[in-house]
Amino acid sequence: MSRAPVLLLALAACDAGLDGPAPPPPTLTLTASDAIPGQVLHLEASGAPAGASVWFVRGADVGPGPCPRPLGFCVDVTAPLAPTAAVADGAGVATLDITLPAGVPVGAHAAFQAVVGRPVGQVSNALEVPVLDPAVKPDFHLVDVNVNSARHGDLVSPRDYLGAVSGWYFGHAT
Repeated sequence: MSRAPVLLLALAACDAGLDGPAPPPPTLTLTASDAIPGQVLHLEASGAPAGASVWFVRGADVGPGPCPRPLGFCVDVTAPLAPTAAVADGAGVATLDITLPAGVPVGAHAAFQAVVGRPVGQVSNALEVPVLDPAVKPDFHLVDVNVNSARHGDLVSPRDYLGAVSGWYFGHAT
């Protein structure tokens, strides 16, 4: 007899959750290749719904930016230029390639962010991309396997930590 009220309470609690807020959309993640004068800068936004328009926003710096009405969201890119759209493929990945002028000074930088507008409503991380010397060795990205890291499971690169101290360990076992 005491089991029936518990079961009814459990069902009522589950039913009450149906009217709650919708779960947040999947995370939209933005990555960029190295920015080298005269070469292509490749931007990739992943985690968008297949077929969605992904807007790539470029600006001066990472920081509180405007809230463009067409996007429906505030961006974390200051002084943004007109966004450029790309369509996400079946895997939810949208890309944008920008050829950097050969005269872009080494050390200059730009900020980028990706946005999927309403009704989906996704905003990616904002990236500051420095222009590198063409003599710089190619970058690499590895999955952060440190379970105590804030970026556990993300692709990380030494270039993510320019101007900061970081340690990298390469291990191999057979």
